[in-house]
Amino acid sequence: MSQTENKFEIRATISPSDKEFRSRISVDVWERIKSKALRDDGFKCQGCGFEPYDVSADKVLDVHLVEENIINPEDSKFRTECMLCHMIEHADAAISNEYVILVNSKFSQGELVNICRNRAIPSNIEDGSIRILKKTLPEFLEELKNGKALEGKVKLIFTEKYLKRLDINPF
Repeated sequence: MSQTENKFEIRATISPSDKEFRSRISVDVWERIKSKALRDDGFKCQGCGFEPYDVSADKVLDVHLVEENIINPEDSKFRTECMLCHMIEHADAAISNEYVILVNSKFSQGELVNICRNRAIPSNIEDGSIRILKKTLPEFLEELKNGKALEGKVKLIFTEKYLKRLDINPF
């Protein structure tokens, strides 16, 4: 794991809903929060270390609500993440929408994100560095909800469906 990468914890209820949070605050407040979080994190994904060089940060980085402060929303805890890492933070939605595939790998979750971004999935499956699990997504989601999933053993890679949605050609 690189020094810039924070550990991902895949849980059934990942965090407060970003959409619900944003619906309770004004657009101006959200823009201040987003601007501050991006600046505080150096316009860099705190999950995989991705730094956008050739595109606007607004197009590829998002602000993830980690912990909500109901009394003062601007004091809530946020973290800058690329669109891929942000989807992993909401693994329940990623699994439900079939945006991810369950794998076991020697790579950290952040490294797997970059492998997906760099279109290196097939070669890593071929050489055995990434192994697709036979467990179905609904089975895994149920294990997450019941606390039976083995922490750190199961990781996620993105489906072609999700990568194409972000204009990333996986192959």
